[in-house]
Parts: sequence; C-alpha cells; structure tokens
Amino acid sequence: MSPTGRGNYTINLKDSTATIGASLHYKVKQHQQYGEDIVVGCILVLKQVVVFAPNRNCGPYFLNITKNNVQRVSSVSQI
Repeated sequence: MSPTGRGNYTINLKDSTATIGASLHYKVKQHQQYGEDIVVGCILVLKQVVVFAPNRNCGPYFLNITKNNVQRVSSVSQI
C-alpha cells in the first residue's frame, strides 16, 4: 500500500487467479469500523467497483475503491 500524496492509496489486490492494481480513497482508510484493518494480507469484500482503463482498448486495468464499494473487511487477525 503506497500513499499517492493526495491522501489516497495505490494498492495491489490478489486472488488465486490474478493481481490487479487499485486506487483506495482516503475515506476508506479513515473509516471508523474497518479503516485500521486495511493492511497487507487483509480480505476486502467489494461490491459495484468501477474498473478503470487509461487506454480504452486494452489494459492495464485498475479498480477505483470508495467507501460505498466496501461490503466487509476481514483483518489479518481474523483470518
């Protein structure tokens, strides 16, 4: 997780099939319920996430994550 300098973060999300880059809005990280649980190794359950591609015809693709997209966060200690 790397800060962008504007309060947001650049992160890499991974599952068993692939890795994708994402922009995490600063309000997600500041959220009272789950903000502190968003660390390397946590599980993010997301909904209705916007996929962004700087070049419309091909990747790389990025996710744009805001607090409205976060359904659940499982901290590393809960895994």
